[in-house]
Amino acid sequence: MQTLIKNGILYTMTEDKGIFQGDILVEGTKIKEVAEHISEDCLEDGDKLIEAEGYYVLPGLIDAHSHIGLFDFNVDPGVDDANEMTNPVTLSVDARFGTNPKAREFKVAYEHGITTMLLTPGSGNVFCGLPFALKTYGNNVFDMTIKSPCAVKIALGGNPKNTYGDQRRLPMTRMGIAKVLDDTFAKAKKYMEDKEQNKEVEYDPDMEALCLALKGEIPCKIHCTQYDMLTAIEIAKKYNVHFSLEHAWGATDYLDEIVESGCDICYGPIATYRSPGERRKIDVEAVKMLDDRGVNVAMITDSPILSEESLYHHVGEAVREGLAQERAVRTVTINAAKVLGVEDRLGSLEEGKDADIIVISAGVPRLPGQTRLDTLGASIECIKDVVDNLNKTDIKGIIITITNPADIIAYYVRKHTGLPKNRVFGTGTSLDTARTRRTVADLCKVDPHSVIGFAMGEHGDSSMVPFSHLTINGDSYDKFVKEHSDRCIDFSEEKVTECTHMRGMDIINGKGSTEFGIGAALADMAKAVLTNEHRVLPASVLLEGEYGQNNVNAGVPCIIGRNGIEEIIELKLTEEENKLFASSCDVIREHIKLEEKTK
Repeated sequence: MQTLIKNGILYTMTEDKGIFQGDILVEGTKIKEVAEHISEDCLEDGDKLIEAEGYYVLPGLIDAHSHIGLFDFNVDPGVDDANEMTNPVTLSVDARFGTNPKAREFKVAYEHGITTMLLTPGSGNVFCGLPFALKTYGNNVFDMTIKSPCAVKIALGGNPKNTYGDQRRLPMTRMGIAKVLDDTFAKAKKYMEDKEQNKEVEYDPDMEALCLALKGEIPCKIHCTQYDMLTAIEIAKKYNVHFSLEHAWGATDYLDEIVESGCDICYGPIATYRSPGERRKIDVEAVKMLDDRGVNVAMITDSPILSEESLYHHVGEAVREGLAQERAVRTVTINAAKVLGVEDRLGSLEEGKDADIIVISAGVPRLPGQTRLDTLGASIECIKDVVDNLNKTDIKGIIITITNPADIIAYYVRKHTGLPKNRVFGTGTSLDTARTRRTVADLCKVDPHSVIGFAMGEHGDSSMVPFSHLTINGDSYDKFVKEHSDRCIDFSEEKVTECTHMRGMDIINGKGSTEFGIGAALADMAKAVLTNEHRVLPASVLLEGEYGQNNVNAGVPCIIGRNGIEEIIELKLTEEENKLFASSCDVIREHIKLEEKTK
């Protein structure tokens, strides 16, 4: 069977092709062709065509350091099949035999486009065991495995110190750990040399495992942070083994040493708490700094320490620190594949590689110069797939939409799920409201929390602010402005409205997206539902006579609780405000009609 993916924005992760709009032909489980155009004539009956215009097409994501199935926190927080903490040297234990392939996190990973991961023993010992690479889908861990072993797992620092410190035995200090490292490598080197010289040697599975690293067949995967990285580098240099530094918090202190060593970096997780010692310096900027100097860097979740889906957030944080978007995606694709030693079959969109391909279809970002309404066509195509799958289930909860254009998408989802309007609504003018309050606060030199008011109508350039209901420090805005004219020199209704409309594009132009603001708005709504707050928030909800409007979703203040929209609050608007609100609703209504005509 063949599958043809057409017109996607392909992130190939190859040096020669880079990013371009094109097609991918898949035959069975392998990529057959990647090109700007592949004719549909190659398809036969039973083959599949996927139209991906406006979508991003990436290689399946790879988490290069995970423990899922070894720690099963869903069953019991105490379940630990990752650490055989009976001896500081347990080199030959195989992580495959401790992995539960039915762990819920595998499904989570797969559903979020993470098709491959490296599962590693924990870090309770100095020599911890043998990690392996597997696909995230399947029922049998041995069938899921694509490479075993992938590395020798080593741990420095606090974890083995705590393990053996509690037992009052070596190694309970960093110098003790270094001794165990050096002694064990020396023992393995002699073991290997004796075998090569055909001397009679008693079989030792631990030494056999470490010899794989000494021969260069697999790397060492070394858990370390802060100055433990220097110990790792020195020992690796002494015994000439390739290695990766795992977690690597504090790497900015040792950039030159890391670059010179030629090691890989598996950085993360990046949302761990700050505490004395190992987790003291979370320096995400290290990812860009190391990448700039040619170091192969992969981002990791350490799941279940952080959830698998957080891999997306790791990439986003690297971008926020200045790493180019394509380079950031490499940290969870081809760079990670190199760490696993599977770059010959995974990590890029190339002929002959595994057809681990993800199509990102949760909506399309607004580009500089675009209005939110400009994203309508592509967003509807993305949302159709979501709605179709939702309709296959018995939906019992509340649906909150955030995809732009917000009001039309909320209307579409409610209509095509058939759910009552209280259970399907959008974030609407939540961001517009926040931006209005911030603008007023800036112009009047007060704290934003002292400004009470709403933006209403479209989440976009036609939104309006009912100034008749805007208060500053408890006073009507006009009274406050009059009494504090020296602080409010630049204040005007026109300026507030204009700045409210422009702040979104200012953010787009500045950093390319507005994910944090909408995330906060969604969190507020979700919390109001989950904790039954009966909180007043602006939301895009179907109007059926409220404010004189019918059959249109628009942003209005609502009371939100466990049942979703519990009440639409109808503010008494002035005649002019009613006209502005009606005009904004007309803009939304016209685009609803446009969406319905294109079906």
